[in-house]
Amino acid sequence: SQVALNDVIMIFAFAPIVALLLGLSAIVVPWQTLILSVVLYVVVPVILAQLIRRLTLSRSGEAGLVRLLTAVQPLSLMALLATLVLLFASSSSLPSPQRSASSASTLALHWLRWSASSSRCP
Repeated sequence: SQVALNDVIMIFAFAPIVALLLGLSAIVVPWQTLILSVVLYVVVPVILAQLIRRLTLSRSGEAGLVRLLTAVQPLSLMALLATLVLLFASSSSLPSPQRSASSASTLALHWLRWSASSSRCP
């Protein structure tokens, strides 16, 4: 599937691509740090997701997996939004309290917009 192919590409290409881009910017990051990043942020989540998927399928079947994915989807969206807000907030030139308030309000607006749109869907 496309997701599996994406995971394989991320595992093998992420560190070299980052090293290349950082090298072009004259930022030195040790290879051990890049490899650790790939393991922590790509390999571990993929392994955990596969274990949870297999366990859910063996215990509850396809219907159980659909229920789990439906329950986790809003949390996944919020985690993605929180990550984006934190990334942009940490690079902001605003002082820390203003940055935190700005990040929180942005996250709250996205949550409200998502909640409103998902409640209208059947």
